[in-house]
Amino acid sequence: MKETLRQRVVVGQGGRIPVPDLDLPAGTVAEAVILVENAAPGPHSTRDMLGSGPGCYESPEEAVRFLRRQREE
Repeated sequence: MKETLRQRVVVGQGGRIPVPDLDLPAGTVAEAVILVENAAPGPHSTRDMLGSGPGCYESPEEAVRFLRRQREE
């Protein structure tokens, strides 16, 4: 039976993550899953993403101008 151990930790120097637990015997095989809370946020809206890909518009504003012209036509 798998047991789940959940702890809040702070990443240390060199990316080290301490998992102190006296109930974990030395040599025990375990799987670690890291969920990062302070990850960089993604784009806030579709408009923020427009023009950000390679080979697209020079800027989001240019893409918006293009879409407006297309709608007007």
